[in-house]
Amino acid sequence: MHNILEKTGYYDAEGQFDVTEQLCVTLNNIDYVRKTLSSIPQRLDWDQVVSDVTSKEDGADTAEDKRARLWTLVTSADEGMGNKRKQIISKIGEKVMDMI
Repeated sequence: MHNILEKTGYYDAEGQFDVTEQLCVTLNNIDYVRKTLSSIPQRLDWDQVVSDVTSKEDGADTAEDKRARLWTLVTSADEGMGNKRKQIISKIGEKVMDMI
């Protein structure tokens, strides 16, 4: 991840370590996405969607199974975004520590 950010100019490894505004915006966007993910169930009215899908299917999955699957998707996406954020911040921390 840090190699991609370095190659695209989000920060440089030569001389003084500088973080670009783009990198700050990227980190803010990651945080915004994570906050937005938590509101998806309400925004999309998952309870109604699960109810509608369950009533029209003959499958063995219960409404709780479907709801749990949806939550797994949101949780997985949130964890993935959190991991990317941690990777970026860790690399920035390493670069800053090298300067001290």
